[in-house]
Amino acid sequence: QLPQIPENSRWRMNSVVFVGLNVPGSNDNHINDVNADEAGTPRGSADRRAAEAEYQARDQADRDWLHQSFEVASRTGAAGVVVFMQADPGFEVPHPLRAAAHVDGFDSLLGAFVAEAKAFAKPVVIVHGDSHRFRVDHPLVDPTTGQPLPNVTRIETFGSPNVGWVQATIDPSSPELVSVQSHLVATTAG
Repeated sequence: QLPQIPENSRWRMNSVVFVGLNVPGSNDNHINDVNADEAGTPRGSADRRAAEAEYQARDQADRDWLHQSFEVASRTGAAGVVVFMQADPGFEVPHPLRAAAHVDGFDSLLGAFVAEAKAFAKPVVIVHGDSHRFRVDHPLVDPTTGQPLPNVTRIETFGSPNVGWVQATIDPSSPELVSVQSHLVATTAG
């Protein structure tokens, strides 16, 4: 655990390495142009520069932590790696559109995920929220082939207005590593 980023955590259970990363939504707090006025926000230029500096330092720390976590997984012969973070990094948004879609702040982290998952070559699960819909898929694309990495599974959890929970069962002997059941909570109009 890093003292300045306590969300970055790591533990091992039943031959699986679990990793927590401090990756918030809203483009990972990345500011594309610190000198541009942002409509509808009270942040001045000093606030935008501070936000960008925070993003740069945390993004590097997150990528370093991710790399160290995969080193631990490889060194210990882990059956898989499970990563938890808050943000949806925009897996589906193609590169030329990422800045306009305000997801380019995740580009270096996605690049790190691709490199680490390819080198590890065992199951990797990325769990996140942020987009407020449940889904399980394989959205991480290898830019050299244009194909999804089959060893990387994304689990996105529910969020408002859909309230629910996700039950995940980790099985280190399974090629998929994880099985998932979603549970949508019925709401009543009041």
